[in-house]
Amino acid sequence: HIPRAQKEQIITMLCSGTTDKHTIASAINVSVHTIDRVFEIWRKTGSVKRRPYIDGRPRILNFLDVTIPEE
Repeated sequence: HIPRAQKEQIITMLCSGTTDKHTIASAINVSVHTIDRVFEIWRKTGSVKRRPYIDGRPRILNFLDVTIPEE
């Protein structure tokens, strides 16, 4: 797990254009693949935070699935 502040630092360094990915990777002690992945998430979403994975579509209930509490 990479802290959010570290991911934001990666984006800041990449956007400054003064350093390349390999230099950033060795300075922050992460792989170049991680740099690419963080940048891709930021490029697609505008944030370094990943969206939670949602498993499939919402379940549709019918009258057999609904239980009515008895009094």
